[in-house]
Amino acid sequence: MKQMSLGRFNFSLPKEFDLVGRHQSIYHVAVETVPLQDKSPDDLWHKRIEKIKAKKVFSKMLWETEVHPGFPAVFYQEDPSVPRVTLEAQKTLENHLLILKYEGKKGMEKDILRLISITAGGYKKGTSKGFNIGVGSLTSKPSLNEHARIRFKNKALQTEVSIDTQTVGRVSTHHPLDDVSNDIKDLALQGIKLKVLKDKKRTVADFPGFEGLVIFDVPDEEPFFIYTWFFHGEAGGNSFKPKILIKVTGPAKHLEPVTGILENLLNSLHVRSE
Repeated sequence: MKQMSLGRFNFSLPKEFDLVGRHQSIYHVAVETVPLQDKSPDDLWHKRIEKIKAKKVFSKMLWETEVHPGFPAVFYQEDPSVPRVTLEAQKTLENHLLILKYEGKKGMEKDILRLISITAGGYKKGTSKGFNIGVGSLTSKPSLNEHARIRFKNKALQTEVSIDTQTVGRVSTHHPLDDVSNDIKDLALQGIKLKVLKDKKRTVADFPGFEGLVIFDVPDEEPFFIYTWFFHGEAGGNSFKPKILIKVTGPAKHLEPVTGILENLLNSLHVRSE
């Protein structure tokens, strides 16, 4: 098993599950860590600038600056008719980069740079506390706006696992299985048969959630399953009780071995230290 972290949570998965991608944002700032792997930070920054220019950003709408000396940043505006700017910044650390991105109102550039500075200032590598973004975590004050998602794939089992957490202002009554229920008639017209194996309450990591398991039998295709565990979250933007969605998909023939992996995942999920 490998121990993993995402946002405010820790969990474990077998090492056979490869990381496909992840995303994190806090204070509306998208943040990620990128390994250097013997690459030059300056070269990587220049490539980032060229990638931005490839978006057909006009040169007069691209402004390179620094959050702090040695902490490069760039503002750009893709649409001159929209008074908003995007900032991207890159902070070089021991063996990796901290990448930050924020979109805000034009004319607020100084405030945006200050926000980026505060966000990056709370970063610590390898800590067991805070909001995890990969190699390290942000240990600054929790935000009312936090979002984190991660996705893994097991090639042998042809199975994908995703975890998505997000703070909520208001609690929604929508449940992932509601979409299936609403589409039953349309699915039947397409010749798709489905079997609901689970649709019940289940508490995970002290969160009272709901789990669902559905097998889809599609004409001329291999039957597949979709498992979901869902917690609605706590209103008011509680960082430690966000909306949580765990989703697992794969061929129905692999459901038995995946069930054991899933149970371990659910049992291992827990909130990180404040």
